[in-house]
Amino acid sequence: MHCHFSRDYLLFIILYKYIFNRRIKIIWHWHNLPATIVGENKNYLKRIFRDHFYKIISKLIDKHIAISSDIYSWLSSFCKNVTYIPNGISLRKFDISSFEKASDIKNEFGIPKDCSVICTVANFRPQKDYNTLLKAAKEVIVQ
Repeated sequence: MHCHFSRDYLLFIILYKYIFNRRIKIIWHWHNLPATIVGENKNYLKRIFRDHFYKIISKLIDKHIAISSDIYSWLSSFCKNVTYIPNGISLRKFDISSFEKASDIKNEFGIPKDCSVICTVANFRPQKDYNTLLKAAKEVIVQ
């Protein structure tokens, strides 16, 4: 079972595994460090509980997948079953023909050919840091 960083879902899967079917392997896919680690949560009692919760529950997981070096370092400090698979795409997928297709897409949406288009595909969460994207886009467009 592949769990996607949801405590409630993860607890259900762990209970299912240990009550009904011990052969199920659990993989927990970590997208972000817990708020308790990065200091977003000022409630110290809650932080202590959550930190211990993650450390205890992590022992019941068969494999952890970390998508950043920060998550990998943190998990590796108390887990042995951690794999680091960074997010990203290979730039080799893109060649000059991709940029030629871009003009067709601009035309389809009525965007003038001399306009720059910068986009991202992601949900709106603080860790996506859209402020930095907008600042970088402004610098690229001004040049």
